[in-house]
Amino acid sequence: MIGFAALALAGLVVGALSNLLIERLPVEILAADGDEASGAATMPPHGRRWKAARRIIVSVGTAGLFMLAVDRYEGDWLRIGMTAMFASVFLTLAVIDLEHQLLPDKIVLPALVVGLATTPFLGHLEPWDGALGSAVGFLVFLPIWTWALLTGREGRIMGFGDVKFTATMGAALGLQFLGVALYAGVLLGGVVAAGLLLGRLLAPRVLGMTRVMPYGTFLAIGGLIALFYGRPIVDRIIDILA
Repeated sequence: MIGFAALALAGLVVGALSNLLIERLPVEILAADGDEASGAATMPPHGRRWKAARRIIVSVGTAGLFMLAVDRYEGDWLRIGMTAMFASVFLTLAVIDLEHQLLPDKIVLPALVVGLATTPFLGHLEPWDGALGSAVGFLVFLPIWTWALLTGREGRIMGFGDVKFTATMGAALGLQFLGVALYAGVLLGGVVAAGLLLGRLLAPRVLGMTRVMPYGTFLAIGGLIALFYGRPIVDRIIDILA
């Protein structure tokens, strides 16, 4: 019970720090690249109400994810710690990509290194699972990004940040659960894209500003699902196919 409460408090603190990253890091990146104006066209409205709501969602959501990690993996403190950390990373990146169409290297690459370093010591994964998952994650979207780059549609279809982030998810989740994350993320993204397309047809003036899909947001949500429920989903799929 003490550990449960301590993780909840830690989650609130980490959530507050995540809010600082969400608000400051993308602005620094856009300012350095001189892309403030180009980024603004794809962002959702950033009024005071949205920022206040987002701060609450991220802080409380991070605390909730930390408590869920304790509940799901009680007694396995290494897995609890890694799950809580990557849950925070995924949530932070989901919000940054939603707001700014960015998946910053300053978050993605350190998380990749930590994933590769720690997955060999997680009992539910094979020692090679993180490295293989990272390689597959990097390669799975590489052809789409390459095509987008060659046709001048990079960013509108897919950015290289999505490729690197998928490699990070593979390192954190391992190969067997990366598939769950990708399936959930692509499925969710497809549903939202279909809804936006329908909404654009029915109310073009309302949804006309939504020109780019934040794929990283949906991939991150898929990663969260796989972090906590990857095993039950995989076992269910095996039961169905058996």
